Amino acid sequence: MATMLFLRGPAGGAPDAFVAELRQRLETTIAASRAAVRQCVVNVNGPPPEGLPGFLRAGTGGAIAPYDAIVVVDADESVSAALVDAATRGAATAHVYRVTGTVIFERGMPPAGKPTPGIKYLRGLIHHADMAVTAARRSWTLHAPLATRVHVGCSRYIQWWVDAVLTPDAPPFFGAADLHFPTDRDMVERFFDDAKGPIDVARDTSHFIAAGPPRHYVRELDLLS
Repeated sequence: MATMLFLRGPAGGAPDAFVAELRQRLETTIAASRAAVRQCVVNVNGPPPEGLPGFLRAGTGGAIAPYDAIVVVDADESVSAALVDAATRGAATAHVYRVTGTVIFERGMPPAGKPTPGIKYLRGLIHHADMAVTAARRSWTLHAPLATRVHVGCSRYIQWWVDAVLTPDAPPFFGAADLHFPTDRDMVERFFDDAKGPIDVARDTSHFIAAGPPRHYVRELDLLS
């Protein structure tokens, strides 16, 4: 079971400086206990790739502000706690979740867990208020075959299931969608198979995903090589 952290740096500070300090703290912690760390991926938020269709840029505002970095940690218990402490120490906002990742597909990619080049679409998900989380989980599971068919340029799709919300002020995410594209061009031109793809996805996901959480266009930092 892994930990996912949604982090923002200090207000008014430079996101690049926050990420650089975050990376340094994590690398120092990893160096002390490398064998106990199975995964430590830092997803650095940035602008959408140039040319991305407007409907994919929507939903980046609202009540929840975008995060500067989203970190996934999987390590032995004591080391995991040290990594979480290192990640949150310099953050003005830290929303932390216990998660389990389900790899829906991998197409020509190294196994999930080691940072890889390219760009990812990553979004925390909130289900409709009148819907039980079990129903949202079931609907998202049933969504997987559609996602596999239409996201033709996607090289890896992971459904991160939230097992526990660990910080009291965190948004009530029930999961996080993680779609990896090998290049910016793949995301821009091959997010969907055809013009009908986004319509099918929007129709399906509207049954269980509420609008609001920001979409992130992130690149992974390699801390374990």
